Amino acid sequence: MISAMYFALMGLTCILLAAVAPITDYYLKPEFMMSNGYVMVIGLVFTVLVCCILKKNSGNAYKFESFLKDHSAKILPICTLLLFAAEVVFVSSGFFYSDWDPAGVLDAVYKIMHHDQMAINADYFSAHPNNLMLVWIYVIVLKIASVFGTESVLAISVFQCLLFSLTGVLIFYTVYRVFRSSGAKQPFIMSWITWIIYAVVVGMSPWLIITYSDQVGLIFPVLILYIAVRMRYILPEEKGQEGEGQISAGGKMQLGKYGAWGLIGVLSAIGYSIKPQTVIVSIAVIIVELVHFFASFIVKKRNPASKSSEHLKYTATSFAFMGVSLILVHLFIVKAVYPSLGIPLNSDKEFGMPHYIMMGLNPETDGVYSNDDTNFTNELPRPERGRKNMEVARKRLDEYGAAGFIRHLFRKTMINFGDGTFAWGIDGNFFAGTDFGDMPYVSSNVLTPHILAWIQVGAEHNALFSLIEQGMWLTILVLSLFAALPSGCVTRMFHSKKSVMEDMTEQESVFIECSWFRDVVLLTLLGLFIFELIFEAKARYLFIYVPFWIIAAVMGIYLQMFGKTTAEIGAHK
Repeated sequence: MISAMYFALMGLTCILLAAVAPITDYYLKPEFMMSNGYVMVIGLVFTVLVCCILKKNSGNAYKFESFLKDHSAKILPICTLLLFAAEVVFVSSGFFYSDWDPAGVLDAVYKIMHHDQMAINADYFSAHPNNLMLVWIYVIVLKIASVFGTESVLAISVFQCLLFSLTGVLIFYTVYRVFRSSGAKQPFIMSWITWIIYAVVVGMSPWLIITYSDQVGLIFPVLILYIAVRMRYILPEEKGQEGEGQISAGGKMQLGKYGAWGLIGVLSAIGYSIKPQTVIVSIAVIIVELVHFFASFIVKKRNPASKSSEHLKYTATSFAFMGVSLILVHLFIVKAVYPSLGIPLNSDKEFGMPHYIMMGLNPETDGVYSNDDTNFTNELPRPERGRKNMEVARKRLDEYGAAGFIRHLFRKTMINFGDGTFAWGIDGNFFAGTDFGDMPYVSSNVLTPHILAWIQVGAEHNALFSLIEQGMWLTILVLSLFAALPSGCVTRMFHSKKSVMEDMTEQESVFIECSWFRDVVLLTLLGLFIFELIFEAKARYLFIYVPFWIIAAVMGIYLQMFGKTTAEIGAHK
């Protein structure tokens, strides 16, 4: 069901982007040098050519896999350091302030550093308290930097580069663990392919320059997924000590596993306080685990002698650990972290969920941020705010009608998914320069004009740069559909009937073993899809989950095209 829903929704999205977006005007519609349909075709043709070359040289794949198996432990740290160094050079050379929410966050950070909290725009943080955690983190980073004699904003940028680089390491080991424990023949090759795509698409994205929640929040969904994968997927060398990876051989619950669930709760609470979307992956993990929970319950009813009762106890206790840790950390953040900043907040000004639902239905902005909606909510007294917001939302639904509402959702979908730059340069006075307000001045260097020529909207090479980003993003979206298809169905289209009868042993085996992981990844992306349809729309809100789409794309290509038939495996042996 998860696969079918993902394939249907994302398939429809790709059709909208290829066929409808070019002939439709909608809010914040990006313009590229080439239409989406041509970009998708070029991306798919390039992917097919690469796959064909790899298939023809499959004999060398085993040698390459063996080389990576022996040397990845040394190569990955070196590549990660190189990526980190490239990110630091890129950010320090191309840095600029951006005059929208990031400017408000940085302004508060530097006022707190200089004990001038009364000059902070308290109304902004009263309305949007989710940015308080970000302020606290940045203050900690600058305090550490001040020990080394600097309060430059570049210290925050370097911190974000570190988070981006570590996220790449987590992605590598997540993919490796899943593929290796599932019996795939090229786990290191697939892990490296995933890392390289991540490094190009996310690791060197210009969004790294912006000091905001998208950058700090990027690591949390991937880290939560990695911890969940470590509990679910056991490497061959780890077996024997832990039965199925959840219950010890003796049937006793392992405190370490509970600690891992507790850590997921901690990360979910922190991630939610930075970027609410980060908690979607935690919800996906819980839902998939609940399926296993009820499956074990059914098994226990049919076979009372089975060990499923231990699994039931483990699952219930694990969720308890996760729930308690999440609640405790959330309370600590609200009751201790936020007050420690010394910002005089007014809880009556806080914007609730109904406001963002109302704004997501705005017909004038197609669900994107509306200043009129913000002013409307801001003028309402707190007791009436939620009710009035929902009244406006219901009124807008009535005015849309069924057909109009569907068109509205289509337009929001094109806004969310139709911009591979993730709405770069859209918000506020985006390029406010290096000398902005009371912020520390950031000097340029010899690389600055060359970098800005590519990333600054309207600059010499920006149109080409945007097209490249769009091409990579749309190709990843299309390839992610393969992860939702039955194993090997694409390969079978290009094999004779006799080849099909030989049975795609490894491909189907890996497909089955990867099912939990695949369900979590696709369900997470489905959850984000629905989240963005309900609330405020913008392509930037997808950024922290781009690593999940990359994983889905790589997994889909492998499961469809790179499994070995029984005859091929036997010949290799």
